[in-house]
Amino acid sequence: MTFPENYTVVDLEATGYSAQFDSIIEIGCIKFREGKEISRYESLIKPPSAIPYVVECITGIKNEMVSNFPTFSEIARELWEYLSGEIIVGHNINFDINFLYDNFKVALDMQFTNDYVDTLRLARLLLPEIKSQGHGLDRLCGYFGIEITERHRATADCLLTNELFHCLKNFAAENKIDLSKISAPKYPRFNLKEIHGNENTFDASHIFFGKNCVFTGKLEEFSRTEAAQIVANIGGYCGNTVTKTTNFLIVGDMDYRQGLNGYETSKLRKAKQLIEQKQDLKIIPESAFYDLVADYLAGE
Repeated sequence: MTFPENYTVVDLEATGYSAQFDSIIEIGCIKFREGKEISRYESLIKPPSAIPYVVECITGIKNEMVSNFPTFSEIARELWEYLSGEIIVGHNINFDINFLYDNFKVALDMQFTNDYVDTLRLARLLLPEIKSQGHGLDRLCGYFGIEITERHRATADCLLTNELFHCLKNFAAENKIDLSKISAPKYPRFNLKEIHGNENTFDASHIFFGKNCVFTGKLEEFSRTEAAQIVANIGGYCGNTVTKTTNFLIVGDMDYRQGLNGYETSKLRKAKQLIEQKQDLKIIPESAFYDLVADYLAGE
């Protein structure tokens, strides 16, 4: 919850939302010292399986484009050294951290433990009045008048995130906001089954429409009640425990990373057992959940 002078902005593109099951296809890193860019590390990455068509449409990255580029394992050591000791800055950075953590663990058997600053979290605390419209990167660029010339490519998103970082820094300074004195509100426990949405807001094309979602672990960007209300407004519904009707288990980012090392909540353990029994159930981190609902929130 600070604005460091020296940091590296990181963004990546991937074949999906799960660090456990999907692959990185592009990474961009821009290193800054006292506000000035000093170097970049950027590369397309060849995934172990084909890039889904929907990802090609979003990113413009096609299978033939990555065919002659290295795999993550082939660049892992070089990337590790580039990021070593750096404070990482990114928008919804937990998404990227989860992928880097998992991939560095597989490629190098090393744990990625860099400190990081999330411009999404900063924006949610500094600009609570636009919460209903969402704090996605596009929405915030519009709010601050940041020109978008390219999106969903790693280096381009790094540049946008850096501009946003400085806008948030200036906003906090101009309004004399001390981040150390801002804390997320605490919410009472709530029976998620009692949360219902308005049929006028349903989106039948959304991945959560008609699906049963359950939450576990500590959520950073939403309270569980808020997250469940978003699902309900889309047309899904929520449960308190993992059952044979659960379609999505959304895991707090820290708990998601701990789960990769075997430290599992009871809900996560139960979900994995049901997946092994061929249940149509997906486990996703909170950062992926935010990405999946960001466009919906922006359109409200």
